[in-house]
Parts: sequence; C-alpha cells; structure tokens
Amino acid sequence: MNFKGKLALQQRVLPSYRVPFFDLLASHCENGMTLFAGQARSEEMIVGGTTQIAKHVEAKNIHLFGGKFYLCYQKGF
Repeated sequence: MNFKGKLALQQRVLPSYRVPFFDLLASHCENGMTLFAGQARSEEMIVGGTTQIAKHVEAKNIHLFGGKFYLCYQKGF
C-alpha cells in the first residue's frame, strides 16, 4: 500500500538502527518523505545514520538544561 501524499517527520536524532525503517517508510510515499533530525549529545554515544531514500534535513540541536528539566530546541526547520 502506498501513501499518495508527502510525509514529513521530526526526530531529535537519527540513529543508524532506525535508517532501514525510515527508508522503507519513504519508499511507500509517492511524493517523498523528509526527515528532520539533529545530532545526539556526545555523552549519549548514539551512532548517527544516513538515509538512502528519505530526504534527511539536518537540524541544529540546542540542548538546554539536564535531567528531568532537559529540553532540546531544534533550529533549521
């Protein structure tokens, strides 16, 4: 089943293990899919991924505060 429209998703980060899912999802979007995601904090040790089908737009993550008050503001959308 294909989606006839265009899809846009926003993620804080794009880990490599999610790339196959997002590319599969994008392959079913007839007018394309855009994924807006930034980089993880260095202490998170999340390996970033690169999509082949979905268009990845790099966000500028601004990490504010920490712990239960953590907030991520994304620029570039």
